[in-house]
Amino acid sequence: MEALAPYLHKKGPSDSVIRQWMMRIGFFKLHEPLPEGEWMMLGDVTVDIGTIKCLINLAVDINMLHERGDYTLSSKDLVIAGIHPKECSNGEFAYQAFQEGVKRLRGMDAVVGLVIDQGSDVKKAASLLQEANAKIKVLYDIPHKLSLVLEKELKNHAQWIAYTQQLIPFRKNNNLNLN
Repeated sequence: MEALAPYLHKKGPSDSVIRQWMMRIGFFKLHEPLPEGEWMMLGDVTVDIGTIKCLINLAVDINMLHERGDYTLSSKDLVIAGIHPKECSNGEFAYQAFQEGVKRLRGMDAVVGLVIDQGSDVKKAASLLQEANAKIKVLYDIPHKLSLVLEKELKNHAQWIAYTQQLIPFRKNNNLNLN
């Protein structure tokens, strides 16, 4: 702690300065040129915040994973292919967002797959994307798939009903949509 003493009295940057720099970094990340590669896109509508939903497109270069010989992803492996806020997410909106992601990743020939959850909006968009290019494989992410299977299996079970009822205050207090 003594080593830090000379710095403790100095004023650091304000939260608004930090936020502005984070937005600048984000803007750069959204517009930096991406290397050529074979990309797997990951698309999901994020947690609702108020009335706004946000479809996020991330991507990972499959060739880079092959070369590395390790398929465990970290945040360093992902690039932002698009951020799309909107009050209402539907299939057409998600399809346009995915198309913009594909364009950023250098076109349909560069995108080999899309990982999505079971949401009707992204499922519809993925179907439209596959119609445009049959080469694109659509995969469902395992946690969402297992959650749906579990919910279907347990939906009438008394303990499951009690458990989900206990989550309601958490959802309301944190403004989260966990559906």
